[in-house]
Amino acid sequence: MKTGRNRKRASQGAGCLLLAAAPRTDFLESGGITVLRNLAGMVCAGQPPSCFGGPAGFIAVTGDRPWQEVEWRSEGKRVSRGGLALEWSDGEGKLRLRTEWRKLGPDGVVERRDFLLNSASKPVRLRKCLSAFVLAADRYEVCVQSSRWSEENQCEWLDAGSAAIEMASEGRTTHGGAPYCSLRRKDGTGGIAFHIVPKGNWVFRLQPDTRSHRPGPVAVEAGLSDRRLELLLKPGERISLPSIIIQGLPMGRIEAGAAVLHRAVFEEYPGRIRREVPIPYNTWFHRFDRIEPALLEPQIAAAAEIGCEVFVVDAGWYGHGHRPWYEMVGDWRENETSAFMGRMKELAARVKSVGLGFGLWIEPERISAHVVQEKRLSAGAVRTRAGQFYPDLAEPRVWRAVRDQIAGLIERYELGWVKIDHNHDLEPDPRGSELFRYSESLARLVEAIKSAYPRTVLEGCASGGLRMDINTLSLFDTHFLSDTVDPVDELRIGQGLALRAPLCRAAKWIVLAPADVTFRAYSSETSESRIVVAPRDAGWGRCQSVDADFAMLCALPGMPGFSGDIAGLTLETRRRAALFVSFVKKWRRQSATAPVSLLTPWAPLTDRSGWVAMQTHMSGGAEMLLAYRLNDPRGSMAVKPVGLDPNAAYSVSAWDGSVLSGRKIGRQLMEEGVWIELRAFGAAAVVMERCSDAWA
Repeated sequence: MKTGRNRKRASQGAGCLLLAAAPRTDFLESGGITVLRNLAGMVCAGQPPSCFGGPAGFIAVTGDRPWQEVEWRSEGKRVSRGGLALEWSDGEGKLRLRTEWRKLGPDGVVERRDFLLNSASKPVRLRKCLSAFVLAADRYEVCVQSSRWSEENQCEWLDAGSAAIEMASEGRTTHGGAPYCSLRRKDGTGGIAFHIVPKGNWVFRLQPDTRSHRPGPVAVEAGLSDRRLELLLKPGERISLPSIIIQGLPMGRIEAGAAVLHRAVFEEYPGRIRREVPIPYNTWFHRFDRIEPALLEPQIAAAAEIGCEVFVVDAGWYGHGHRPWYEMVGDWRENETSAFMGRMKELAARVKSVGLGFGLWIEPERISAHVVQEKRLSAGAVRTRAGQFYPDLAEPRVWRAVRDQIAGLIERYELGWVKIDHNHDLEPDPRGSELFRYSESLARLVEAIKSAYPRTVLEGCASGGLRMDINTLSLFDTHFLSDTVDPVDELRIGQGLALRAPLCRAAKWIVLAPADVTFRAYSSETSESRIVVAPRDAGWGRCQSVDADFAMLCALPGMPGFSGDIAGLTLETRRRAALFVSFVKKWRRQSATAPVSLLTPWAPLTDRSGWVAMQTHMSGGAEMLLAYRLNDPRGSMAVKPVGLDPNAAYSVSAWDGSVLSGRKIGRQLMEEGVWIELRAFGAAAVVMERCSDAWA
């Protein structure tokens, strides 16, 4: 961005304010009004129509005039080293709007933030408050993501020039769809991606101008959902609406934006990242909610043997009586008549005696109808359309009660890990804010727990990845990718996530169990087979035989954990698991904020063919190549890394320590690639470490 007095004057004299050079984002000054001219390399409409927010690019509707949008008047601008701020008013002394633009990182990614202030002496009820962008006339197609249980992050391309398109969420931010959309010109000359950083329910709305037989402009509305919005602003109250991150897509390729977005996000949230998340074992895929100390004892020993660092007890330890786990959520007392029979502290002590931390699963945002009736919890509990209840966290008394509940568990059991699940949709919102107030209260709750217990890892989960967005990932130390633990599913779902959020922060489980018969795989050189059984879904309903190395490496990039019957695995497989754990520990700090490049195109969940390749750009001059051969006739592939120093020397070695080649110069690696040979459903992880000494 241009900074300094002389540059500022030069920009203003030229009638142009430059925010980012490539992809270009700039503003045009005309008649005292600043208008967006280019956005992330895409040309914008010169003077947006008033129905799309006019020059302010912001659509607001209030309760006293639900049939009329606010007409904004320019109140000036402020240019600084950090970006550009535009001030607007409604001309009636009720609302003031401040729109802040700033550059995120060096790659032309920009962020827009809108702030609304009630400057009146009476409350103002908002029925619509959306950021708006109007792209110049062209032929566009749009990519959106559907997101269902165990089928998250699935892309679909639609024509953007024939009819309006709307994507929205209700209850959980990535249930039904994801807060991401990208548009590209049909001639392949450019594209743009929009990312909502949600606070509550969100909406994307695309409206093409179809008044002519020729392609017209396309308007994009984005932000807080307006489906049932009745957000009350008190006099003098100022709110920060969901921010919008915008990035260019070279040649319209959605994969090209992944690593660029990750760098920008880490630029925005540098202080919230836990650099070393321990490797957990979770009990769920062992016997689900059948929790008995005798069954868990072998898994505790095996988890310690392979190098896990925390043992997490999943659903089923709480409540009263012998009801299913989901009927006891909300009663977070230890169950004294089942599970550990009131002796969970003894199990925690046993876990800690072998060097593991102890963790628990909870679902603080759900209260079952049975628990509400049994404990008479009517005050502060909101009934959903599905007949469940959730605590009204926007109510201070309820917020404190939930905070104290979580804190009490952490202190009583000295928890090193808390898995916070979220298995239902929070509708309706009694405050009419489309869960905006609730979302802000939840963020304060998570931050309060993290601040009070900095050594305790908070893992997010929402029936897997149904509340997995940039905002949620910035709150939790890690977040579960999906309830399906099929290794190939994890690859495909991870590809989709990488388009809209940092994949390296996603928690992925390696779920393994021994085959009924130990056998030696054909052509295997080891004395015992590494062929094991893994799920093909989210619950052992379907199974498959897989190579253990393949299952483990599919948990990268990300934050791996284990579940299933690892105690029953062969000694050879447990040794390979221990080797994998050591590899992850060696590189996890450098991978904590590592952008991930998608080296092969995104593909849907149903596609189990071809090769998948990714690259993790670790800190400290190291790069990790990950290659996976699925059902493909090609037994080998040259994987070409990107972003290397062309003149630097790199050593190339496999994850298990074997050297693949001697030193190679960066330019050679990028041009020729790293040749990888794999059998079907095999995987490889290759580290390219920059040599510190001079190239000889």
